[in-house]
Amino acid sequence: MNNTFVAIGIFLVSVFVARYINEKALRELSEEDAARLLQGFSQYRVYSLVAIILIIAAYFFVNYFYPNSRATSITIFMAAIVVFLLANSVFMFRKLRKLEMPDSYINRFLLVTLIKYGGAFVLFGTVVANQ
Repeated sequence: MNNTFVAIGIFLVSVFVARYINEKALRELSEEDAARLLQGFSQYRVYSLVAIILIIAAYFFVNYFYPNSRATSITIFMAAIVVFLLANSVFMFRKLRKLEMPDSYINRFLLVTLIKYGGAFVLFGTVVANQ
């Protein structure tokens, strides 16, 4: 079996496990906390999506105009995604603290973040190693 398929499988499992933990944590919030959380991050989802779209568009742009630099563009793309994810996590952690979310929710957020990063690390590491 190809290492890339195993890495994709590990990544998908990490996403589903993280999603399950996150949904469980959301259900345990009070209605007031859940409303505050939803309102606190409502506009951020749009900005986050735009950033990801720009990173992906830049990747395809570079590969289209510089097809001989595919390995370099993949490495740069992966690095840009990692930087985005780290900045995203720091922002979200600070926002959760500012919104005064319960410590139990913040702790689960940190666990979910580690699980997702673990899966992404396996996937990105495999893709870069196979170049």
